[in-house]
Amino acid sequence: MRRNLAARKDAFARYMKAYNETVDWMYSSPDAVPRYIAFSGLSEPAVRLMLKDFIPKESLQTATISGLDESMKDAVQFKFLSAPLNEASSRS
Repeated sequence: MRRNLAARKDAFARYMKAYNETVDWMYSSPDAVPRYIAFSGLSEPAVRLMLKDFIPKESLQTATISGLDESMKDAVQFKFLSAPLNEASSRS
């Protein structure tokens, strides 16, 4: 992973810039909710509730990484991982 980041630093930077711009648009544009309704098939009240209470903009930020221990436990519990990752296993 680290080698990929180093080799494609510009591509990752552009991706993160686009991601953050998209998140900003999702929470500020009047076009965002209707587009999500069309994409998801959910009702407008459901989409608005989801964005407000279940996926707040702050949870999509990329400046700070937190909750890794909890995420790792969930990944093992739901069988996305067979065991928690450690520093050595994440160096590939």
